[in-house]
This record gives sequence, structure tokens and C-alpha cells, in this order.
Amino acid sequence: GSPHIVAEVTSGRLVLDGNRLIDIDSSRVRARRRMILDGTAAVTVVIDAKGYLVADPVISAPGIIADEGDDKLVADLVWAVTVAVENLPVSERRKDAPVHEAARLALRRTLVAQRGHKPVTQVHVVRI
Repeated sequence: GSPHIVAEVTSGRLVLDGNRLIDIDSSRVRARRRMILDGTAAVTVVIDAKGYLVADPVISAPGIIADEGDDKLVADLVWAVTVAVENLPVSERRKDAPVHEAARLALRRTLVAQRGHKPVTQVHVVRI
């Protein structure tokens, strides 16, 4: 008979992600590589209805910040995020996006300056 396509098969370099195969060049794999090399950092910012910080930002950066001995770095990160958020106009502090971006940039820039890492950063804005 004449030739025809029976099925398609994924080809190229693949990796096992849990129980499924994905392309090695996928955004998921690239993000994981980046996290392995530069780490991850997260900050939680708690803001009241008027746009003011209720508490100091809470920083988490496993693998970048040690449990002990990095008190100065943690203090510098808290200060940088606090200043960045407080320097926003009050009208901007009432919106999540400007607070998120100000905190993200402050956290990342301070870590780059002090540790040379450009971590994947996450910001959690909590409103009360």
C-alpha cells in the first residue's frame, strides 16, 4: 500500500519530571536550573488597609541565607524591602502590583550586591 503517518513520537532530549517526560528545553526545566544555580528567595509583606506595613517583612532564602551567622544580611534585606515599600506613594501601596515589584527588586538587588546571587524571587503581599 501507499505510505502514511501512523503516529507521532516526541523526539529530542527529554527528562523525566515526576512520572512524565518533558522537553529538556522547557521553561519548567530552565526555571529549575536557574533555581539550582542562583537559589530562591521569598519575602512576605503584611500591609494594612491604608497601605502601611504592619510588621517587618519576613525573608526566606534557603541555601543563600544560613540559619545562623547571617543576621546582618537578613537585617539588610528586611531594611531594603521596608524602605522600598515605604517609599512608594500611599496610593501605590494600596495596590498589590507596585508593592510586589518594589519588594521583589529590593530583595533581589540586595542579594546580588551582598552575595552575587540573582535568585528567583517570590513576594507574598498579605493585606489585613
